[in-house]
Amino acid sequence: MRLLVALLCLIPPALAADDEPVLLVKRPGCFVHAVEASPPVTEHVERLVASGPMLLHTDRESGAMKRLGPAGGIVAVSTVRVSYAVTRILGVAADDERLYVLAWRSGRIFDRPPAADAPLEGGTYTVSVFALAGGAEQRTVRLTGKGVPAAAPAPSLGAGPLKLVEGGVACYGEVVR
Repeated sequence: MRLLVALLCLIPPALAADDEPVLLVKRPGCFVHAVEASPPVTEHVERLVASGPMLLHTDRESGAMKRLGPAGGIVAVSTVRVSYAVTRILGVAADDERLYVLAWRSGRIFDRPPAADAPLEGGTYTVSVFALAGGAEQRTVRLTGKGVPAAAPAPSLGAGPLKLVEGGVACYGEVVR
């Protein structure tokens, strides 16, 4: 029994979660799924405090899979003073050629991690654009207009505030093409 418990502790959160992958986009050449995030790998020592969705692009012909954009969740950054960073995926939309992902990332939050659904002020809003053919990132645009909310909205794997327009998306009063 102890061996089983010890082995279960080694399973990454993405495999241990009961959440099933969510199919977001199905095209002739690819699938895009949302799955529970696993701990990020960065230069800094980060520890996943609360997981969120991670987007994966799968090429239907080769089966090759790649991660798209930031994963949602809360990570602890171990520096001189422990701080936390929250990332939320706020919307996902696709046209025939591209996938658009609206994400929000908080600034550093010190001492205690916030609740996953805590209303948080400030932070950075970005729209990342990925080619559905191959999953390559085409660009990431930081949203800074007057329509950007002060507090981060609730996470969403639906379109959220993203509205498809010809050749791109509109979001918070800005158009990304």
